[in-house]
Amino acid sequence: MSRFSFNFYLDIRKPLKSGLYSIKVNLYDSDEKKTINFTIKKVNGIEISASKKDWEDIWLNKDKKNNFGEVVGETTVYGQKLTIRTILKAKDDILNDIMAFEGNQSLSAIKDAFYNYKLPTSYIDDIYIEFERKIEEEEAKEKYKTRDVYRNTLHNICKHNNHWDYNQKARNRKFTLRFSDVTKFWLEQYELSRSKMGIATSSISIDMRNIRAIYNRVKEKDANLSKNYPFGKKTERKYTVKKGRGRNQGLRKDDLKKIYNYSSENSYRQKARDVFLFSYYGGGMNYKDIILLTKKDVQQGYFKRKKTEETLIEEIHIPLNLTEEQKEIAARYKGKGKYLFEFLPDDATALHIYEEQKNGIGRLDKQIKAMAKELGLEVKLSYQWARHSFATNLDLNPNVSMKSIQEAMGHADEKTTRNYIDSLYKEQSSDIADALDLSDDSEDD
Repeated sequence: MSRFSFNFYLDIRKPLKSGLYSIKVNLYDSDEKKTINFTIKKVNGIEISASKKDWEDIWLNKDKKNNFGEVVGETTVYGQKLTIRTILKAKDDILNDIMAFEGNQSLSAIKDAFYNYKLPTSYIDDIYIEFERKIEEEEAKEKYKTRDVYRNTLHNICKHNNHWDYNQKARNRKFTLRFSDVTKFWLEQYELSRSKMGIATSSISIDMRNIRAIYNRVKEKDANLSKNYPFGKKTERKYTVKKGRGRNQGLRKDDLKKIYNYSSENSYRQKARDVFLFSYYGGGMNYKDIILLTKKDVQQGYFKRKKTEETLIEEIHIPLNLTEEQKEIAARYKGKGKYLFEFLPDDATALHIYEEQKNGIGRLDKQIKAMAKELGLEVKLSYQWARHSFATNLDLNPNVSMKSIQEAMGHADEKTTRNYIDSLYKEQSSDIADALDLSDDSEDD
């Protein structure tokens, strides 16, 4: 048993400039009967601090216990609380690793090792651990959507292998999954199992691509892994990741006009209708682009699509010319700060933006489905249908070429995106306006 022990505590003697209090480490040496305290430094620019009330939620009361006082999981926290808790859990693991090393025989040595600690980069034959490393990396880069996609895949494969602790709501660390266990047969069995559960091919494919990406991170570090690489072409007797095809469906003008003429005293439902139509008129603009749309974007007449911001070498400006309908919608939800809408504060962090993007879509879809039921639309309507409906109505208009539609919905690479903007918005803008018009005095196609 180590002679050293530690705990995290909130230093309430003096608040920081933020008004919060520092979270520090109290380290104790049972042999020397001495203790030292030291601050946990910022992690990727994030101040490791909390208010007195938040500290209880983040750490003091984080363990969920049953009637016998046994820990059965963790309490749920969100946003900045979750970020700080996640960092502290990582620091907890680091300190335990350092104290287990026999070379660290003093309080100052442990403190120095803590500040100089670097994650090991050596290859460990455990795909679960490599997944967790990837998840930590994406969180550090504030790529929360990617983090959650990999986290979801990790949960799925743990459950498939019966390596999931349902009481703790986490993977059971008694078990490992070696990279050498991920064979063509294992991949096929995983796919078959998920398929029997009714999971769509497109969703299964996401898991398979993630598993392949994790495998690729380590395969060059082991000759056997490279030799027995399970992914490839069927002709090579390898596992081939399937390409799922989503059934993109769009509303025709008659149904869209019902939404256009719809109004509700339910403010949440009215907002869902408005955001759906704003997206429709904006070429199927995704929710993240809408919530991040600034007043400056409107003034300069273009915006940068967030989905392609990091994937394309050259920055592309998508023309932004609000219709009268969009202007009316924007006026109803006008933000007080830099954003066009009121969905985000000016100082929103990457995590705040991600949570609004994720949770906002869920709230909208719930209300959009309720609206569809009221209108008698016999479809499983969702926010994504705004984009599909945009394409559908262009397709039905003889003045808009198929080439323009394919380019508009593709976005496969920079060339496709550029062609989409050049041909769709510049060459055929008037025809597109006619195709999308939903006002009562417009002629039906």
